[in-house]
Amino acid sequence: MASATPCPLFVRDTPFLYGVLPFSSLGKLGSPVLMTLMSETKNGEGNEECFLSFSAWRKWAFANCKLTPDEAWICFETFDLVATEDKQRRDRFLRLCMPNSETSDRDLVSVNANEFIVFLVIQKFRHVALRTSVLTERASPEFKRGSLEDESSVMDSKRLQFIKDCMDDILKILSIPSNHRIMSLPALNALELCLHVKGEKNLANLARSKEHASLSGYSSTVQSFSLAKLNIWLRTYLSGQSRSDAEERLEFSSLNKKLVLLEPHRVNQKEIVITNCSSSAFYIFGALRNVKIHGCKGITVVLSAVQGTVSFARCRRATIVSACRRITFGSCVDCTSQLWTATYPLVFEGCQSISIGPFGSLYPEMLSHFEMTGLSDISNVWHKKKLIGTWKDKDQNRTKRAASLTSDADYFPFFIPFYGSAMPISEEALVRLPENYASEVKQKLRKVTSFREKLRAPDLEHELLIKFAGYMNSQFSEWLQETGNMRYIAELTYPETDTHT
Repeated sequence: MASATPCPLFVRDTPFLYGVLPFSSLGKLGSPVLMTLMSETKNGEGNEECFLSFSAWRKWAFANCKLTPDEAWICFETFDLVATEDKQRRDRFLRLCMPNSETSDRDLVSVNANEFIVFLVIQKFRHVALRTSVLTERASPEFKRGSLEDESSVMDSKRLQFIKDCMDDILKILSIPSNHRIMSLPALNALELCLHVKGEKNLANLARSKEHASLSGYSSTVQSFSLAKLNIWLRTYLSGQSRSDAEERLEFSSLNKKLVLLEPHRVNQKEIVITNCSSSAFYIFGALRNVKIHGCKGITVVLSAVQGTVSFARCRRATIVSACRRITFGSCVDCTSQLWTATYPLVFEGCQSISIGPFGSLYPEMLSHFEMTGLSDISNVWHKKKLIGTWKDKDQNRTKRAASLTSDADYFPFFIPFYGSAMPISEEALVRLPENYASEVKQKLRKVTSFREKLRAPDLEHELLIKFAGYMNSQFSEWLQETGNMRYIAELTYPETDTHT
């Protein structure tokens, strides 16, 4: 082994951060069951690429995991989010994943079976994550705060150990059905879903290179690998830091009373992670990959276009404004959102009082960011929220309290202070409000304009203005008390510093 040039293997954290679903039945799938699925899918000796159709997966998922057709589709959709780099395939998948797509259209979709099996194995990580302090806090009203570096290090170690513990099972499941001591090239390539080779684009090409072929057990005659040797080769190089995507990520942790403004040149194609922040505002404009917002309180986050997932978890009294392919809410309380989303907004267990409204903000370069992330020609289904998990069937009252759509009477587009008007009423604007929301907003603006003109009338007496101001203040205070919005006023503070990059 010493003769080969070192080439560390890293664990890709994207599937773990954005691909683990709260379906307990998936996490309990054992190797024998997954091997059965693999055997049913593979053709012949298994040396060729094999694909799993949604029709077959839907039936299998119901029989073995009791997943509904929509939940089975969410699995396919999530897999595509963490696995697909091909823009054409991603765009096609986006169009077929619309909630109003015909079932027959979905049944025509297929995914790489080897990669999907690895994705199903990763679902077991949910049980590992739930045992860590980073992800297990549920009912406590207070959020635990810790160093982002410490939390990341813990989860890095958990992911690395998880892959090592599951390596035997993964290789056996992916092996050729007629001979479980051999693995094909397509099957090894499937490991790229969770593994990344430093400086290399293809794991299988590295493993069969002249320098590593004898160590990895590759035979050019049968174009496959010895499972035993391959296992040793992978374990030898699978070590060290597991976060392979760190260089493409911007992280913010434990900020309090801060204002952060990030412009496109800094964030395009980056992943954003915001954890344990409070009373702060983040304005992030660009074509983003994925965004994770975790354990925050009283923050405002405005995102432009996200080509993947926005994960919003364990936040309280927070506001999120975003256009994205998917957004998930987990254990969030009293949060407001304005969304443009290409797929169902997913509401997981532990959420209370989530308000969901349409994305209505405008800023320079928005159209180009939509095009860069593939959202420009995709339907917006922000209003079709979906509650995920068995909890929704146990308590109907709890379900009603979990999430609701913002009424048009209570809605107004979020104003971006750096770029002027927030009104998306131009015919040329990409992001248009639903007709009832646009009509209500226009009516409010007309009232405000008329009211402002009356207050500026030259013949208005000064004493009358003072009396009116007192009346308005008392009415506003009364409204704050009645609606419960007074708590937001109590948390209003000026940011201590500005970060503009």
